[in-house]
Amino acid sequence: MKAKLWLLTLLFSGILLLCCRAFSEEAKDITRNCRIIPGDGREQADRLTDDNPYTFWHYLGEGNGFLTAEAFSGRKIAHVTIRFTQAPGAWCLQIPDENGNWLTVYEDRHAFLHAFGSLPVPSGTVRLASLDPAMLEISEIRFYTEGELPPSVQVWEETPEKADILFLAAHADDELIFFGGAIPVYTAQMQKAVAVAYLTDCGLERRTELLNGLWSMGVRNYPILGPFPDQYKKSLEEAYEYMGGEKAVNDWIITLFRRYRPEVVVTHDIGGEYGHFQHIAAARGALAAFDQSADEAACPDSAAVWGPWQVKKLYLHLWPENRIRLDWSNPLSSLNGLTGLEAADRAFRFHRSQQNSRMSVRSTGADYDNTLFGLARSTVGPDEEGGDFLEHIHTSSN
Repeated sequence: MKAKLWLLTLLFSGILLLCCRAFSEEAKDITRNCRIIPGDGREQADRLTDDNPYTFWHYLGEGNGFLTAEAFSGRKIAHVTIRFTQAPGAWCLQIPDENGNWLTVYEDRHAFLHAFGSLPVPSGTVRLASLDPAMLEISEIRFYTEGELPPSVQVWEETPEKADILFLAAHADDELIFFGGAIPVYTAQMQKAVAVAYLTDCGLERRTELLNGLWSMGVRNYPILGPFPDQYKKSLEEAYEYMGGEKAVNDWIITLFRRYRPEVVVTHDIGGEYGHFQHIAAARGALAAFDQSADEAACPDSAAVWGPWQVKKLYLHLWPENRIRLDWSNPLSSLNGLTGLEAADRAFRFHRSQQNSRMSVRSTGADYDNTLFGLARSTVGPDEEGGDFLEHIHTSSN
């Protein structure tokens, strides 16, 4: 009872502090002023601050699943950012109470790879602890003082339960190269409920890159990271076999439609742009899902969980019929005057592993015109004015 009373006092003090104080200073990164102590005693703390996704501290689900950070030089910790190497189990932040016992003041069960937690009141000592036996792998951790968070600090929100538009990309960076400025225009500028999904898992480094890129474009809802392995194959049959079969791919996309209930879906060219068979699988799967996601007999397991859903419009990149052209050249006030294309190009620079490839938003995106899409399926008729994926669609922000 005493601990609960102390926690309530602490929380009230934190709320009062937030309400009464307007932060005039930016929160400072004080990671260098913190000593990080793994609970298992292993000498791995230096791996947590080297900005290398391939070095990490891991907790295997047994014993001391926690890290303790002690701030020095008179500093106190108010915010914590964590970069996990894989979707984590539940975790929490704890601080010592007046008797030295660990008190949980923040819990997280989102399974975000880039996670964030705040303390109700800054503390000189913070412990990150696992709440379940799932393995935790942390590649990077940062500690901040109280204040206004820098724009680069990622505080992700849940994927929209009901999406206005779902953008389905085969790989990390495809959403930039082939969809151009679509995501920043509809998310940051138009404030639509946007879900961004990726068919394949491109690996640890590229997962971090895609999150950094999306955040830079104003995306705040966490993307959907698909389960299929990424590898270029020489035929569509080989690509499907590598991903577990055409049915597995199509069922995943059907479930995606039902789970996030988009009004409009935008995805790849049916020819795979430059012939990439996983792009083709995404386009074919979206066509199949459009026709089947409202049918309870198709993929009955997901129908039982999420219910049927009928997408109203499906656009494919470069589709030859019912074409519309989008304009990514207008300055976006929400992104300090960047155009949609400039925002996508800036986001692509976060994909550091791809900078030596032949791909780019401006050149590859021009070769495979990322302003040109075709309405491949519709339950609301053809577009009349063009230039807007949401023509004839009512959204809560219309």
